[in-house]
Amino acid sequence: MDCSPPGSSAHGIFQEVLLELLEHCVDGLWKAERYKVISEISKLIIPIYENRRKFENLKFIELFMELTQKFWRLCTQRKDF
Repeated sequence: MDCSPPGSSAHGIFQEVLLELLEHCVDGLWKAERYKVISEISKLIIPIYENRRKFENLKFIELFMELTQKFWRLCTQRKDF
């Protein structure tokens, strides 16, 4: 088990691999039209982007979040009928 402090190269490599896997997961979920799960995974990705100051990537995530909110509003409206 690696006990490297945050900011060390081992921590950075782990974070990079995790980010790549999460992004790949989001791509697959998008194709599967699993928007709610995309929203939840985005909550894991956003802090990494913010920490790395990759603000251009946040716009991509915000699109998923907005889509998820609209989807849930639609579901709520359907239940009211």
